[in-house]
Amino acid sequence: MAKEKKVRVKSKTVKTRNALRVINAIMYGSKYAMPFVPATVMTIINWNEWFAETRGSLPAGFTALIIATIIAIIGIFKKDKLAEKKVSVLFVFALALFVVAASFLWLANVMHEAGMMFLYTACAVTASAVDDQLEKSLVLPRLEEFNEDIKEGGLDKKTNRREERKAKRLAEIEEAKRRAVE
Repeated sequence: MAKEKKVRVKSKTVKTRNALRVINAIMYGSKYAMPFVPATVMTIINWNEWFAETRGSLPAGFTALIIATIIAIIGIFKKDKLAEKKVSVLFVFALALFVVAASFLWLANVMHEAGMMFLYTACAVTASAVDDQLEKSLVLPRLEEFNEDIKEGGLDKKTNRREERKAKRLAEIEEAKRRAVE
C-alpha cells in the first residue's frame, strides 16, 4: 500500500509573505555587498598593472583603500549598534580618513584610478542607500502587514500552536484557582 501524501495548500497571503521575506533578505545582503563591487571589479581588471608589475607602494595603497572602504561602510551602516555603544562615531570617521590619506600617499601615481574607484564606490553606496530606503519604506511595512494579516486570519501555524498553549496554560491556572477556592 502506498502512503497518501497530504497536500498542503498555502494561502496567497502566506505565499506573498514568504516572497517578501526572501526579497527582504536579498535586499539586506545586497545593501552591504554593493559598495564592494566597484573596487573589486577594478582591482580584478587592473590586477597586473597595479600589483604584479609594481613595487610595494601600490599594493599597500590599494589595500589601505579597501580597508578604508570597509571601515567607512561599517561605520555608516552599523553606527548606531557598533560605534555609539563602544566608541565615538568621530573615531571611526577619523580612522577612515587616516587610512584614506595613507592610501593616497601610496597611490600618488595612480590617483586618477583611485578617484574613479571612489566615484564608482560612491555610486554603489548610493545604490545601497536606495536599496535600504526601498527596504525600509516598501518591503518591511508590507511584510509587517502580511504578518499581522496571517496572525489575525489564523494562517500561521506557529502562532496558532503558541496561542493554543497559552490558552491551555490559562485554563490550567484558572482550574487551579478554582480548585484552591473549593
